[in-house]
Amino acid sequence: MKRAAWLTITAVCGGCSYPSNDAQDWPVHGGTHLNQYYSPLDQINIETVAQLKPAWFVELDTTRGQEATPIVVGGVLYTTTAWSKVYAVDAKTGAVLWYHDPKVPGASSSHRATTRSKWPSTIRPACARAAS
Repeated sequence: MKRAAWLTITAVCGGCSYPSNDAQDWPVHGGTHLNQYYSPLDQINIETVAQLKPAWFVELDTTRGQEATPIVVGGVLYTTTAWSKVYAVDAKTGAVLWYHDPKVPGASSSHRATTRSKWPSTIRPACARAAS
């Protein structure tokens, strides 16, 4: 349960930035607090895109359509699925590191989970600390 608490389902305040030193991280929805969906990574480009192929996949416990923007921090991909379930997956191997099911009653719920950011309490930005 502690690990699931690291995945914060929240909006990112406009004046904050996530303190990430790794260009491979995608710590908030949209990549950064500016929500630009831009990555400085350059391994995939016009010359290499035709060489792409699936590296791994994860079997989910649902047949419902999945709509989530994954969060990636420290080589771990975090995503939500139907009924607010959360997965942490090794981004290199596809191995599920942990899974959390909050037992949302799917048949009667209209709740839709979205992945917004991963902010462990030890590295929350100043504006998030000030609000708590």
